Amino acid sequence: MDKITEEIELSSKAKNKSFMLGGIFLVGTLIISAMTKTLVLMPLIFGILFIVIGFLNMNIKAFKFYEKHLVFQAGFINKKMVLYKDLEGYNIEKRKIIIHYKEAGKLKSLKLLKEIIADEDIIVLQSKLDLLLKK
Repeated sequence: MDKITEEIELSSKAKNKSFMLGGIFLVGTLIISAMTKTLVLMPLIFGILFIVIGFLNMNIKAFKFYEKHLVFQAGFINKKMVLYKDLEGYNIEKRKIIIHYKEAGKLKSLKLLKEIIADEDIIVLQSKLDLLLKK
């Protein structure tokens, strides 16, 4: 098993987004239920679901750098592994980070919003990718 050499966490904004959505749905449930004088289940279920997703996302690392590959994970379900030898390049745009890599001989791109990692971690990611692409 490869040893983790570096990790980059999700930003607090990305971690708290599910909690905020869950809170909005729960408040919406209270308002709609008060207006109709009956319990409305759909927004209540969505509110609880988003809060559970928020708790599952609390300890996720957006990027894990191992000895031979990196793993990108923006949520508890979605996970993508890229070997360092397959890295082709990256672009950091105004709102997005795009990492180019080869998979089965085809050029693919991993696109993510810059807001999922903190501003200081973007600099760490950029320097790490620069180092890996020079090898």
